[in-house]
Amino acid sequence: MSVLSEPLFHNIPLCAIKPGMQLDFNLYLERENKFHLIVEKGDIYPEKLTDNIKNTNDLSEYFYIHLTEKPSYDNHIESYLKKISSDDTIPLNEKSLLVYKSTSDAINDLLKNPESKKSLERTKTLVDHTINIILNYDTSIKSMMSIGSHDYYTYTHSVDVSVFVIGFANYLGFSFENLRNIGYAAMMHDIGKNKIPHEIINKNGKLTDEEFSLMKSHPCHSYDVLKFHDEINEDILMGVRSHHEKARGNGYPDGLKLHEINDFAKIISLCDIFSALTTKRSYKNAFSSFKSLQMMKQEMINDFDEKLFYDFIRFIGKSCTHN
Repeated sequence: MSVLSEPLFHNIPLCAIKPGMQLDFNLYLERENKFHLIVEKGDIYPEKLTDNIKNTNDLSEYFYIHLTEKPSYDNHIESYLKKISSDDTIPLNEKSLLVYKSTSDAINDLLKNPESKKSLERTKTLVDHTINIILNYDTSIKSMMSIGSHDYYTYTHSVDVSVFVIGFANYLGFSFENLRNIGYAAMMHDIGKNKIPHEIINKNGKLTDEEFSLMKSHPCHSYDVLKFHDEINEDILMGVRSHHEKARGNGYPDGLKLHEINDFAKIISLCDIFSALTTKRSYKNAFSSFKSLQMMKQEMINDFDEKLFYDFIRFIGKSCTHN
């Protein structure tokens, strides 16, 4: 068995690889910080390997690929997701894991290179996969949120927000086309944080005035990324730009009041805050869903469209309570 110790590897879910698949990339397992080649590029993944992993009480959660072969893996998983989207024999938790992990990867790639047309198109395709899961399974949102990271990362936060947004918009009766548009806006709402220093995003403590001023620029940066990619849909553009606006006009970047704020932005804002509260940060532990909604009602109700907020509470109670 070949062994590589180079740390340039990317984890992929075990369920992304099935017996009988011919792989267009080398496949590895990790043991004691070393990466062991188990299937060579061009070979077929054998049933006995899955059996061996099960029979040896292997604790691995992931296979690994070398980062240089990630484009080949991306093609593989996109093809597989299309194949299983309407396959009822594939468990919901497996579909949820594959879509969540693939979408997190795509957003992370965009954060590293916001000008990538390929990563942008992958993100749009993955919005469609997310919608299909949410429309076809009553427990889909709970399933996807159980997979999400309990710690904050910009890319997983963007996926979490998009799942809540798509689910809530569906609850409100949005058309399929508008689900696609608002889901895409939610995926992209924080992409401009690639311009904000990591030490500010992850600071353990209150931001200085100068740091907060920099942080407040991220919606405009996100908006600029969309404009760079020739986005013309006003709901998408303003949903991203205005997701930190507040009903009383004391939000940013444009100081809009409730009647001036785009409906997409109102929904993204609620889901953004709820996701942030229910996620662990460097400066706080995660709050429960109930506690988060309670805090939003007691401390932030004047920042929201009040009717929309109470609709959101009913949506969470019906679909999303997970802790």
